[in-house]
Amino acid sequence: MCSSDLIAAFQKINGCNGVKETKRIDNVGFDRTVAVLTTFDCKRAPLTRYVVEGGGHTWPGARTGIIADLVLGNTSEEFSATTEILAFFKTLR
Repeated sequence: MCSSDLIAAFQKINGCNGVKETKRIDNVGFDRTVAVLTTFDCKRAPLTRYVVEGGGHTWPGARTGIIADLVLGNTSEEFSATTEILAFFKTLR
């Protein structure tokens, strides 16, 4: 299943009527990435999509070194994937 198919499936499950907001985050210039956050307008459950443009095969917000950057590509520091996942799970009952 490709990314757009997966998002479409979650939009259907969560009762989404479209996009509420899309914003580009590029506060950290030296990481050579831009994070695009899309928040969908949903009735049953929230849905947010994070896309890292210019990123490599890395974990957003992780500490990296020169070797890791050369081998794996750029690591986005525009947001922390760990922080976002923890915030999501804290909203669950």
